[in-house]
Amino acid sequence: MTRFQRIRTFLSGILMFVLGVFFIIDPEDGYENVVFILSLWLVIAGIHSIYFFFTMARHMVGGMRSLVAGIFILDLGLFTITLSDVPRIYLLLYLLSMNTFSGLVELLSAVDAMRLKSPHFRLKLAQGLFNIFLGLACLLFLRYANTAVYIYSLGLLINAVLRIISSFRKTAMIYIQ
Repeated sequence: MTRFQRIRTFLSGILMFVLGVFFIIDPEDGYENVVFILSLWLVIAGIHSIYFFFTMARHMVGGMRSLVAGIFILDLGLFTITLSDVPRIYLLLYLLSMNTFSGLVELLSAVDAMRLKSPHFRLKLAQGLFNIFLGLACLLFLRYANTAVYIYSLGLLINAVLRIISSFRKTAMIYIQ
């Protein structure tokens, strides 16, 4: 990780932590804020993936996957904007699917890192298990719509701490001469 990437990861972790604390302190307007932040993040990620395709990935093997993923994520972000007017149970279902999916991806990444004997697989494993736990919490508290703000805030806080930790972690550099 370059110095700029470390600073960017650290600052995004601080921003996520501040947002998580803000959502816990002010839960009344939290639902609309959660929907807005979630949709804004998805739209930006989708646009970034589409931009990556047109600048670099179109020349790569499997680069079309970046375009398809970008369009899908952008569409998901635009769909999320419309969730502010529907019952709050849909946001919990949305958080359930997102947390469970990202938890499964992290678990598969941790298993792959463990197979490669990487010392950092425990952190990936803990993050994957925590995201699956958040997905189960969404399922358990499906009838209580106000818990969506707290579940999202808890996920933001934990992922912020993990980002800050990863920004200070030494990474292996491979030099090819």
